[in-house]
Amino acid sequence: MNAIKKHFCILLAALFACLACACSIVHSGEDKTDVPIVHMPEASMSPPEQPSLPFYGIDELLAFIAAAELSDAELERFIKENEYNNLGIQSRADLKRMLERLDKLPFPTSDEYKFNYMSFFTELGNATIVYLLDKGHCYFIIDLESETNSQEAAFKKALAANNLSQLEFKRSDHNRKLYVVENTEAYYKDNGVSSSAESVIFFADIDGSVISIETVQLSRAEAENAICSFEFGKLTDIIGE
Repeated sequence: MNAIKKHFCILLAALFACLACACSIVHSGEDKTDVPIVHMPEASMSPPEQPSLPFYGIDELLAFIAAAELSDAELERFIKENEYNNLGIQSRADLKRMLERLDKLPFPTSDEYKFNYMSFFTELGNATIVYLLDKGHCYFIIDLESETNSQEAAFKKALAANNLSQLEFKRSDHNRKLYVVENTEAYYKDNGVSSSAESVIFFADIDGSVISIETVQLSRAEAENAICSFEFGKLTDIIGE
């Protein structure tokens, strides 16, 4: 199976799994609203031999970033309790190297929507990030370190098929472009997969890096309004604020 087909089969399996799951709760800042974690089971996203670093909600992400400032004893306990040693994080230096890798990702953020889940595949160097929207949710697939960027390949294929329309982020930046797939059914067919999910697909060119975005349970107008509100930046600057 080629890289593009594998990517979409994995994503589609994950989407169906997500729609059925009801998981733990996120509490962030002053927001006391109970929010279910919508995450994609790792077995659905990648073969079992591909280890991933998961963050179930903003609190886990904040704790990971802040861990670099813990005492030696506290850091050792933090790593063991979260089993980060299984991902090659044994020391403060290892933790900082992982944070440097995460900071290379164009991390999405929005004042209007809540971060829900992130999984970083440490060997492949790609990430899946989930945000909750007013209804439904969206997935950002970022693939910067892999030898073959399947998002960029899929983007070029859709562009060649004249199946993309350009949009604008609400906060315009000439180095950042957003595109929406016009015909989702044709897009899936071109990539050899099928989907019955109600989804809208986007591609974003963020400072030269192409990422894919998919919304679930939104109309196209709702999806465009939501995705256009996002900005992208350095993880530790955005989440660590």
